[in-house]
Amino acid sequence: MVIILVLGMLSLVSSCMTLPKTGRATVLDSPNSPDSPGQTPPPPEQAQDSTQDGIAAMNAGRQDPLVWILEKPGVRLTILGSVHLAHPGMFPLPDYILEAFDSADRLVVEVDLSRLTPGYTQKITMEAITLPKGTSLLELIPEQTSDRLIEVLTDYPLPPGFAESLQPWALEQLLITMTAAREGIHTEQGIDAYFIQRAISQDKSIHELETLEEQLGYFQLIPRESHIASLDHTLESLEEIPGDIHALLQAWKAGDLHAIEALIWEDWDPDRADDVINQILLTDRNHRWVDRIEAMIHPGGTEPSPQNAARGENLFVVVGFGHLVGEESLVELLVDRGFTVRSTF
Repeated sequence: MVIILVLGMLSLVSSCMTLPKTGRATVLDSPNSPDSPGQTPPPPEQAQDSTQDGIAAMNAGRQDPLVWILEKPGVRLTILGSVHLAHPGMFPLPDYILEAFDSADRLVVEVDLSRLTPGYTQKITMEAITLPKGTSLLELIPEQTSDRLIEVLTDYPLPPGFAESLQPWALEQLLITMTAAREGIHTEQGIDAYFIQRAISQDKSIHELETLEEQLGYFQLIPRESHIASLDHTLESLEEIPGDIHALLQAWKAGDLHAIEALIWEDWDPDRADDVINQILLTDRNHRWVDRIEAMIHPGGTEPSPQNAARGENLFVVVGFGHLVGEESLVELLVDRGFTVRSTF
């Protein structure tokens, strides 16, 4: 579950708020990311060859992040899997990625926080992540989990009582984010955040696949016992998080689809609590996103005119990599809608 939350979902706690010494939540300003093309980064050590069929087989041994190109008449989608947490060593991005972005008409991301005011973002986020007034998380979780949480919190500089005021999923996100930050890995350096800033600098249109309110609302659909089970699992495995994140970032830089898929799905069990979460936060959202991408391409359900089809619609799509691997991935669902994987690079 740890790697799912880091990779495929929500910067929620991490990108919407941080904890100053006063203990009050404040919204992070958008970073000023560089916007000049860079050189291809050096290959990570011991990058694994991909051994899967199809796309993975086409990219065995690659040393650069993986990009999909999907096409159907009049439409070209360039899809890049994002890691929402990253470090400065992830940049500069390879020229081929920057050139694909620069030639696109529009950027499509999960959520565009740049369009929201800090005050609004903070208000909506804090309402979602906090428990009802007078409720303590320690009252909702089993005694064993509570004891483990109290022990863990001694190592994290949180204001007194703040952790106990959070929804279990929000505290889990916060602990993961703070643990990653100790390794120099931060949400403000995430790949999606970088391209939002690049789009702004180029005055390129930005479209979002869902609103912040929708993202936060997905957590309401997950049974609380699933959230608590996931929190308990994360509390047990906090020491493994830095290794998991570094393995993920190395696989991302190598374009190693097999390694990324293994990190996400190797322990998949449909009867386990965190796989209820995977269904809601990954698979279900993929199905909604396919509809919304098609709506962006064909407003009102209309097919493009011959003139527009000849000109072509070129979208650059950045979503968490967890949405691009496994069964019912976004790529697989787009192929079901008539797109063809022209190539990957």
